[in-house]
Amino acid sequence: MTDQFHWIGTTGGPHILAPKELLPEWRGVEGWRDNGPDDDSDYARACAITEWLGKIRCGQGNVVVLSGDFGHTAWIPDMTDDSGVLVTWIGCDSEEAILAYLHGENLRSQNRSPNEEVLEFETGPSGVLTLFDSSEYGEKARSNRATFKLRPGHYRIVASSVQTAECIMVLRKVSRLSS
Repeated sequence: MTDQFHWIGTTGGPHILAPKELLPEWRGVEGWRDNGPDDDSDYARACAITEWLGKIRCGQGNVVVLSGDFGHTAWIPDMTDDSGVLVTWIGCDSEEAILAYLHGENLRSQNRSPNEEVLEFETGPSGVLTLFDSSEYGEKARSNRATFKLRPGHYRIVASSVQTAECIMVLRKVSRLSS
């Protein structure tokens, strides 16, 4: 993989997208008991989400769970401070192939897909979001995470899978709904 974007991997579980204010509340695998029915660890609750998008309680708010197909995930911003795409790299020839798709007519002309999922979320007062492995503690993992800032407010994520000759990926388009 190239270094243009910060690609975040996991140890096999889903990714978490958390407002900065909720990071101290995320406990990862603390108290984990093999995802059994009585396992209420943060990691087990995240693993219970099987779709591409889910939202679970964390402290006084919610975090977004990016699940479904697993691969390295990166935040690729648009030209504004209130939208972008979370790309999960499942099988692509190169990062350049991903960027070509994102900047091509395919993405702009892509209408509602039968396999897409939609979720709404709040950024938290700071607008700072962190993408990380759900097994990690929110505050303690430093290397396998990406942090980015959006304008604070209410957002929508639309997730769908994409398969081209060069790529298989899950795209989660993030756009601002209101402040």
